[in-house]
Amino acid sequence: MDKAPEEITVANLEVVVLPNGEVICLGKTVGWVDRLGKFLTPKTKEQK
Repeated sequence: MDKAPEEITVANLEVVVLPNGEVICLGKTVGWVDRLGKFLTPKTKEQK
């Protein structure tokens, strides 16, 4: 996505999940697995 969409749009965001449950994107905490877990799907080895 190069610019903001004209309407509300669902998008995927690549994040890192730490062993303590912290969810990080670009070095910033965006939340915790206990709240975001249902929205997180681990990458498989084929997707890396």
